[in-house]
Amino acid sequence: SLGGKVLRVNGYGSIPTDNPFYSSGGNARYIWTYGHRNVQGLALRPGTSQMWAVEQGTSRDDEVNLIAKGANYGWDPVPGYDESTPMTDLAKFPNAVRAKWSSGYPTLATSGGTFLSGPAWGRWQGALAVAALKAQGIRLLFLDPAGSVARVETLTAANGFGRIRTVQQGPDGALYFTTSNGSSDVIAKITPTAVAPVLTPGQNVSNVGVSAARTGSDLYAFVRSTGDHIYYKRSADDGRRWDTSWTTRV
Repeated sequence: SLGGKVLRVNGYGSIPTDNPFYSSGGNARYIWTYGHRNVQGLALRPGTSQMWAVEQGTSRDDEVNLIAKGANYGWDPVPGYDESTPMTDLAKFPNAVRAKWSSGYPTLATSGGTFLSGPAWGRWQGALAVAALKAQGIRLLFLDPAGSVARVETLTAANGFGRIRTVQQGPDGALYFTTSNGSSDVIAKITPTAVAPVLTPGQNVSNVGVSAARTGSDLYAFVRSTGDHIYYKRSADDGRRWDTSWTTRV
């Protein structure tokens, strides 16, 4: 069965020969991971090869999982299955992959997911946005480079829309989401606010005291270095594309 699996195919539907169970033949050739209950969304983390899955649990344990080739995620219902069993059943599968995030009790009915990418998102850049049906709204999961969840926040701009089915960042950098309330549903858009750019390692500046100022249609970000020099960057389009280097003003 292909139920409870994440499948992997090429762009035109052919099966990659490096899929983990390709040599088993048949439908097993499509399988990338197994042991899932109800995957609602997949999202590729920008700049990495990390694939993330958002899953719905039973009465417990909605999960967000980092997908690994050939891995078992611990869900294996059989007739008479006790749905109070954890989604990742380590008693039955000691080597199952643990979720990176789990709701525990109660569930949120997590749905689609997408990563927020681009400097205009400021401190939210890189967060995984996860839709919620039962709990309503959008949760932001902040991940460290290894994929551990450091903290979770609520995207308050999505409050008041009711049940949210899925989320997707558009080519314009904005976050789009769909509602699932049964009537008067909408496709809504959240546009990031222009912010000062994130500083990168190796630049001789400090991110203490970052400030922004607008001159006409231009937006400037200023930073004072430890040597008491002033550095600035300019953006001509409200923070979507910044100068690649910092300019010094003594």
